[in-house]
Amino acid sequence: MSIYDPATYDIRTAALPTLARVRVAAVAALEERLAPLDLKAADYLVLMALANDVADTATSVCSVLAHDPGAMTRKIDGLEKRGLVRRVRQANDRRAIKLELTPEGKKLYPKALAEAVGSPTTSSRASARPK
Repeated sequence: MSIYDPATYDIRTAALPTLARVRVAAVAALEERLAPLDLKAADYLVLMALANDVADTATSVCSVLAHDPGAMTRKIDGLEKRGLVRRVRQANDRRAIKLELTPEGKKLYPKALAEAVGSPTTSSRASARPK
C-alpha cells in the first residue's frame, strides 16, 4: 500500500522532495559557515568522520557519508594536498590504506566544528553578533 496517490501526488509537499530541499539548504548554510576556513561541506564531513573515529578508510568514509567513491578519492586528494589528511599504508596489509588527520587537520577540525555548529564563543561570527 502506497502513502501517495499518483493522481494527487504533489512534488511541492511530498516527503522525499521536501527532504531533498532541506538537504540542499542545510549544505548551503554549512558552506557559508565554513567559507572563512576555506572548507566545503564535504571537506568538513570527511574531517568530522576521521576526527570522531567514525571512519578510517576511503571506503568507510564513503559508506558513512553515502558519497560516490570516485568523488571521495578526489576529495581526499585535495585534503591531502592541503596537508589536512594523510594516507597511511598498513604494515600488516600493504594494500590497506588508512586515513588520518594530520596535525594541521587536528588543529583545523575544532575551528570547523565551531563554525558548523555555530558556537557563540568560538565561531568567527561571534564578534559580529549583536549583544
